[in-house]
Amino acid sequence: MQEEKPQTIRLKDYQVPVFGIDRTRLHVDIGELVTTVTTTLEISRNPLDTSGSRQLMLDGGRGLVTRKLAIDGRELMSNEFT
Repeated sequence: MQEEKPQTIRLKDYQVPVFGIDRTRLHVDIGELVTTVTTTLEISRNPLDTSGSRQLMLDGGRGLVTRKLAIDGRELMSNEFT
C-alpha cells in the first residue's frame, strides 16, 4: 500500500475553525480480533467564525467503520449524514 505524501499547510492558508471541541471522551475496548472505540464529543460553533458554514466534517480515516452517529442523543439515520 502506497502512503500519501503529507501536504504542507501554510500560515497564509489558515482559517478560523468553524467548530471547537469542548470535551472528548473515549472508551476503548481491545479484543483479540476487534478493537472498538466509542467517542463522545461535545462540539460548539466557534463564535469567532464568520464564514456562515453549517457543515461539520468528521474525518475518521481509512479502514474505520462508523456504527452510530448521534446529535444531542438522537441517533442519525444513514441518509442524514455522508
